[in-house]
Amino acid sequence: MTRFFLVDPNDPVRRCCPSHDSLDQLTRHLIHEFDQLTPIDVAREVARATAAAAWVGLVDDELLIIELIARVHLELQIGRRVDVARLDPQHHSRRLQPTGSFG
Repeated sequence: MTRFFLVDPNDPVRRCCPSHDSLDQLTRHLIHEFDQLTPIDVAREVARATAAAAWVGLVDDELLIIELIARVHLELQIGRRVDVARLDPQHHSRRLQPTGSFG
């Protein structure tokens, strides 16, 4: 049964289990779920998510945070999730103006 964890009520993140007992168990579950990717790619994403959680000091519910970060990135890689930051890119014109005289 697929479970959902709501990061955004309009865009739920699917979860396979209510929780995971270890990072190893989480990685195995993600490798099984994201079988379109190589196990190395999934493990790399879990490692990146672990580093991100540690870098900002997220200790409470650490495995949950790691899972959410990894799942979103894995879903982006397989096309299950759309990167909304890139849906409507805007061109920003940059003007180059001299800031002073070069004598």
